[in-house]
Amino acid sequence: MSLRKQLTLILCGFALLPLLFFGAVDYSMSVAHLKAAAMRELTALSDIQRERLLNQVNQHKQQMLMIAQAPAVTQAAYAVWQGDADNNSLGSALEEALSLAPNVTEAHIYGPANTLQSRVFGAGYHAQTPTDGRRYSEISLSHDTNGQALLVDEAPIYHSGKFVGRIRLYTNAEPLLHIFTDYSGMGETGESILIQPDQDLRVKALHKRRYNDNGDLTYNPFRAPFNSNHKEAYDVFDYRGEAVLLVGQFFPELNWGIIVKRDISEILGPAKAMLSHLNIFIIAIAGLSIIIALRAAAIIHRPVAKLTQTAERIRTGDLRKRADESGHNEMAVLGRAINGMLDQLIDDNTQLEKAVAQRTFEAESARERAEENSRLQSEFLANMSHEVRTPLNGIMGIASILKRSVSDDRTQEYLDIIENSGQNLLVIIDDILELSRANTGQLCLHNDDFVARDAFSTVLKSSAEAAKEKGLAFTVAFSNNVPHTLHGDATRLTQVLKQLLSNALKFTQSGNIEVKISWSATSASRGQLCLSVTDTGIGIPPSKQQDVFKPFVQADGGSTRRYGGNGLGLSIASHIVALMDGRIDVTSAENRGTTFTVTTDLLVAESAPLASQRTERFSSKPADAGATHIEPGSPASGNVHQLQPSAQRAAPTRMRPATAKLSSQAATLAFMDDCASLAEPAVEDDRHMILDEQRLRDITRNKPALITSISQLFIDELPDMLQSVDDAYTKGERDELAQAVHRLKSALGNFATQEYYRDISGLEALAKESGEPLSLWREKWDTVTLKLQLLENELKDIAGL
Repeated sequence: MSLRKQLTLILCGFALLPLLFFGAVDYSMSVAHLKAAAMRELTALSDIQRERLLNQVNQHKQQMLMIAQAPAVTQAAYAVWQGDADNNSLGSALEEALSLAPNVTEAHIYGPANTLQSRVFGAGYHAQTPTDGRRYSEISLSHDTNGQALLVDEAPIYHSGKFVGRIRLYTNAEPLLHIFTDYSGMGETGESILIQPDQDLRVKALHKRRYNDNGDLTYNPFRAPFNSNHKEAYDVFDYRGEAVLLVGQFFPELNWGIIVKRDISEILGPAKAMLSHLNIFIIAIAGLSIIIALRAAAIIHRPVAKLTQTAERIRTGDLRKRADESGHNEMAVLGRAINGMLDQLIDDNTQLEKAVAQRTFEAESARERAEENSRLQSEFLANMSHEVRTPLNGIMGIASILKRSVSDDRTQEYLDIIENSGQNLLVIIDDILELSRANTGQLCLHNDDFVARDAFSTVLKSSAEAAKEKGLAFTVAFSNNVPHTLHGDATRLTQVLKQLLSNALKFTQSGNIEVKISWSATSASRGQLCLSVTDTGIGIPPSKQQDVFKPFVQADGGSTRRYGGNGLGLSIASHIVALMDGRIDVTSAENRGTTFTVTTDLLVAESAPLASQRTERFSSKPADAGATHIEPGSPASGNVHQLQPSAQRAAPTRMRPATAKLSSQAATLAFMDDCASLAEPAVEDDRHMILDEQRLRDITRNKPALITSISQLFIDELPDMLQSVDDAYTKGERDELAQAVHRLKSALGNFATQEYYRDISGLEALAKESGEPLSLWREKWDTVTLKLQLLENELKDIAGL
């Protein structure tokens, strides 16, 4: 909202708010005054009607007593009771007594036995009234057969102190009810009602009401009990649902009450009329206020608008614009202050630009010097590495030659020291170079397809040998779901694993080292490779667990002296893992051991068969298939060739029966390495249509037991693989279908012909093509599956199943 509108609203508010406030107060006071006056008026009417009601009731009672005590009536009633006269004489006496009470319409006399003895009508009255013998303990209203309202009351008849009967008198109640049906002086909505409570403590009207005479009243207008004399006045809703002001009284001796009421709308009529006049006045004042406020706002807003325009020009960078300084009011003072600030701002900007230019020049110079220093440092490290490596390699070469030419034990020992020291120095030089490349951003990845087991076998073998020499147990758990061939930088992954294993071997003096390699698939072609190394070494305090990834830092300052090392391995490993967009985590407890876990995303090579289904059958630990456990001093501890690539593997060593279980597992892993080296299907043999028998015999080294095991495993799992394909096709899930076909293709990759392998690969690719209908895929699948039965028969024939 603009400033001008705000000023207009504020000025109008100041003009109208007092008027509205005092008008509301005046209206509230008028309402309270009118209600109080109406309440006094209704109270006075209630008191008048009460007096008139009691007068009518007393007149009725006096007439009844006069008739009941008339000598003729009492003597006649006594004579009838004694049996000396009949009922006619009693009726004549009663008629004579009624001539003195013109308002009495009918009279009944009942004997002591409550039997009707005489019934006499008043002059000109012949309607029927009840002649039952019930007693009326109090005056009440009744109606005859013509609907005329009657006052009914009873009195005893005594003669010489003896009870000889009772008289019931019916009196015309119209004069009494006229008190409540005469609305003169009560306004347009005033009303008085004679009421009587019922058994449910609700009340009913004893006569016709001014409005809506259908049914009784359905509310109790009294808050106090009916057995007390009281008077009440309050606001309430009447039987019409209208808000009324009500005054009520109750008379327990009569069991009657009086309600006098008037509508609130009528009572507040003068106040509403005053409010209407006030509203007209407020509207007129509001219109005048708006006109004055608009004019006043324009006068106030004009200089503010000029300052706003000046400020906007300044915001856009035009510092030459100046505010209006004319006049002697506050706006002129503000204009002069703004102009002074602008002058100061121009001076400050000039100084700031000079300072920024100077700082920019200095920063650029510093950056160039830093880059030059970094380049010189890298060149120096590279040159020094070359200069150090060249004589060091010469020294190590001469030492190696001398070891072969001398036989003296002491000389051999000295040469071993020279060779080991040289190897350690080369490791330090390599680590320093690697750290230099990481710090200068020269580390790079070379991604390519690699066989997972072959990539890690060398470093696992060397670490197992080192663990054996220290008397440590060395366990490798290679998960069965790791794809056979992955796409990534195998050299860097191996480097990371080597650093973790070197760290574990260095700080573990007893116990075991456990390596876990697992795979978590995120899609059919991508997943996460997890490398985990757990030791039972000295552990890392919680406060030092993040510092171990910094260069030249170890958990304990004395660790370098006790365990050796330069503190670069974990820093290099963390740089490599970060370059792969992976993560490295550490979990450790002091004096209990440490676990380093590396997780990185990799692709599954397109033609990579999975090794999982081929390893699980031969595992000695179903829950940890593919694990290699090497205990110190056991015959198997020196035979870790199963972790090497097949090209480097020596022939298996015959083992004692005590280690037969481990030997079988080693042979299984050796077979898996052969599978890795023969991932592509071999050239088709003419002896079979589907099966490449020569390939099967090559990868099993023509061992009948392995041929039988491989064949039986494939035949057992073939129904499940086919069912997975059918389920995926039925659901129409292309990704799931491609993954199921890929699983079958991986199982066939070790012994299927090239032609049949290409057919399965084509089905996998067709399943991924969303533009092709699945019906086309189904036709080709039916053709391919017909040959699976032939393959199964050929496997059974070769394996002797």
